[in-house]
Amino acid sequence: MTLSADALQAASTLVRQLQMIPPGGSVRQDSSFLRPASSPANQATLTSSATSTTMVPATMRDLHRGSTFAGTTDGLARVIALPRLSDAELRRLSSLVGGDATAEVLHPGSHRLVDPTDFRVRIAIEREALALAQVYGVDELALRAMNTVRYLQTSIQRVLALEQGSSAQSDSAQVAQLRAECAQLVANFASQKTEYETNVAALEAAHAEAMLNTPAPISASVPNLPLPGKLQDEIDALRAATGRLSCEKSDLQDQILASAREVKRLQESRDLRDKRIAELEAELAGVQKFSAAALMDFLAGNTYLSGHWKRLLELLQHYQEDHAVPSQYRTMLQISARDEDSDDCGPYVSQKGKTTTPNPSPASGGVSSSA
Repeated sequence: MTLSADALQAASTLVRQLQMIPPGGSVRQDSSFLRPASSPANQATLTSSATSTTMVPATMRDLHRGSTFAGTTDGLARVIALPRLSDAELRRLSSLVGGDATAEVLHPGSHRLVDPTDFRVRIAIEREALALAQVYGVDELALRAMNTVRYLQTSIQRVLALEQGSSAQSDSAQVAQLRAECAQLVANFASQKTEYETNVAALEAAHAEAMLNTPAPISASVPNLPLPGKLQDEIDALRAATGRLSCEKSDLQDQILASAREVKRLQESRDLRDKRIAELEAELAGVQKFSAAALMDFLAGNTYLSGHWKRLLELLQHYQEDHAVPSQYRTMLQISARDEDSDDCGPYVSQKGKTTTPNPSPASGGVSSSA
C-alpha cells in the first residue's frame, strides 16, 4: 500500500497532536493559542479526571459541523473515557491468546509516561505512527485505537461474565448476545476496511492522474540519464581528479615561488650587470678614439719624420678602418734611435697581449719610410 506525501504528513501531524494527560500533570495542547488559558478552577477539574479520561483530536466531521467540546482548552479535542484493562482482564486475555497481553496490547500501565516535547520521543512517535497510518489510515486514528481497546475490554468482560455465570440470563442468551456483538464488531471492521480501501484507491487514482498530467522531460535536453551506479562512479572519479589537481596545484605553487625567487635573483644579477656596463661605458666615453692623423701628428712632433710619410699615414688609416693593405704596396720602415749605441734590436716581436708600457719621453731619433 502506497500513501501520498500529504497523507503521511497528516499522519505525522495527527500523532503529534495526540497527547496523553499524565497523572497529576496539566493539560498541554499545541493549539492552546486559539483560546485564552483556562482558569485555575478548570485546570483543577481536568486534573482530577486525568486518571480516567484522555483527549483525542476532533474528527474532520466534527470540525466541519463546527462542534466544540467542553472540558478542553480550545474545543478542538474530545474527552473520552480512558479504556483500562484490569489485572483480571489482562490475565484472562493472556490465557486466551497464550502470551503476555500486558506487553502486547494498548494498556496505559504497560509503559512509562513520556514527554511529547522531547524530540527523541517525537521522532519515535512519528516512526511508530507511520506504520499505523500505512495500514489503518490517519482519519480518526486515535479514536479508533481507543475504541479498539474498549471493544476488546468489553469482549473480555463478556467472557469473564460467561465464565462466572449469571442468574439473570442463561448461558445460551449470553452466547447469542456475544456472538451478535462480535458480528457487529466484524461488520464495523469490514466497513472501515472497505472505506479505507476506497480512500486508498482514490488517492492512488489521483496520484496516477497527477503523474499523467505532469509534463515529461524534454528528451533533447536530457537524452540519456546515466544509472545511479554510473553517476556514483563518475562522482568518485571527479573526487579523485579533484584531489590530484589539488596536489598538482600545490606543486605548481611551489614551482611558481621558486621561479619567482629565481627571477628575483636574475633581476638583481641583471641590475648589477647593467650597472657594470654603465660604468664601462662611462670609462669608454673618456677614452680617446684611435686616430691615424693624431698618431702621425704625434710622430711628427716627437721624431724626425722623413721619407714617404704619406705611405705611413695610409697604412695607419687602413688599420684604423680595418681595411686590408693593398697587395701592390712595397713599404719599408726604418727607425733610428740616435741616443742609443746601436739600432740593431733584432727581429720584431709581436706586442699583442703584452702589458702596455708608458710612452717614453720624447727623444731624439729618426723615422724614415720608403715606399
